[in-house]
Order: sequence, then structure tokens, then C-alpha cells
Amino acid sequence: MTFYQLTNIQVNPMKSVLAAITKSPSPEIKFNNTTIKAIDAKASFRFLGCWYTTGKKHTPVHKIIKEEVTNALKWMRRARITDKQAIYIVNTVILTRIAYRIQNTTLAPSTCKQITNSYTNMIKHKAGLASSIPNSTMHHHKYIVLER
Repeated sequence: MTFYQLTNIQVNPMKSVLAAITKSPSPEIKFNNTTIKAIDAKASFRFLGCWYTTGKKHTPVHKIIKEEVTNALKWMRRARITDKQAIYIVNTVILTRIAYRIQNTTLAPSTCKQITNSYTNMIKHKAGLASSIPNSTMHHHKYIVLER
């Protein structure tokens, strides 16, 4: 009797991923009469909401995180919401989501700055402010409380 039968857990082998850190050509396992092959070292996979790679480079994960932020900000730019609502969404949803996604990797300071600039510019647009206003104004505690 297997662990899955003992605990009455059903696993879909078609959605399962084999993440192997090995030098052999193509490791594979057999699970419920289905052969699962290891993913490519350059490919990324998601587990419990976080993105992982089996290789040393985390570039695919960084790309996915940046795409998620870009898509969320595109949606917010088109949405009919106020600047205060946009600030709330950025602070409580987008930044929290990024913090959860990067638990297993680190973003370069330049990437962090790029993400910060993109949501700061979107908030400026929503507030009807000129894009030439310094970003430090957006993070000042007496005016607009936008987290970094």
C-alpha cells in the first residue's frame, strides 16, 4: 500500500513535475503507470504559488514575476479607480504578492527599482500628477503613502 492510498490522496500525474538536480541525460520516474520525465534545467515550475528552477540561474523566475507585475499594472491603469484605491491595491496586493513569490530567489536592485518606478508612475498617472514630480514625493509619509 502506498502513502497516497493510505491517506486517500489522489494525484494527477499529468500535472506532476519531476524537478531533478542531476547530470544524467533525462531522469524519469514511474508514478501510477505514468512516466514523468524531469523538466529542463532552464524551465521554471510552480509549487505552492512560488516559482522555482532546477538550474542555477533564476532568470525565468524573475521574468515571470516582472510579467505578473506588468500585467497587474496594465489592468490598474485602465481600471476606473482612484489614486487612493490604486495605492491600496499596490501596497496590499501587488507588493505582498511579489514578497511571497520571491521567497526562494533574490531580485537584482535594478529590477526592484524598475518595478518600483513602474507602479509609482502608474500612481502618478491616477493622481493626475506630472510624471516629472520626484518619486520620493510619492513615498513621503505626509502625502501619499506608497510603499517601496
